[in-house]
Amino acid sequence: ASYTEEKAKQFFTELVERGEKYNESDSKIAEILKSADKSAKEFEQKFEELIKDMIGKLNLATKDDIEALKKEIEELKNRE
Repeated sequence: ASYTEEKAKQFFTELVERGEKYNESDSKIAEILKSADKSAKEFEQKFEELIKDMIGKLNLATKDDIEALKKEIEELKNRE
């Protein structure tokens, strides 16, 4: 009975230690995922800025420019 009790305590201690290791791993994984998400968002913002800059340099019409022209055409049509 004493031997069984000792083995049960040892087994329980091992389970607790494994649980702590898993919690540490989960925490590290969560940190990595958070960092990756932040990096992806930063990349997306930089990419959008680059594209807008390129469109500006190429002197291309943007969606907003086209919408403004459509609105202006509609206003002119309504004056007639």
